[in-house]
Amino acid sequence: MKSSQLKLLCAIGITTSLIGCSGHESNAMKVDQADKNHSVSKATNIWSKLNITVKQDSEMESKVIDLINGMTLEPKITQMI
Repeated sequence: MKSSQLKLLCAIGITTSLIGCSGHESNAMKVDQADKNHSVSKATNIWSKLNITVKQDSEMESKVIDLINGMTLEPKITQMI
């Protein structure tokens, strides 16, 4: 991927994130609270609740950190897409 394309992709991602976090709602984003609650309860009813504890593994965490530190920006962005 060319450097200019990567810069454009990063700029679009940052701009989108900032707009999403601005706290201003457009008319298109406003949702009736009753509809929102209905959608949430409907979506949570299809999945059973799991009580799975994640065991911390410091060796694995260290490997993940080493892997991420060795990656350039391009593969990091590719992993998120």
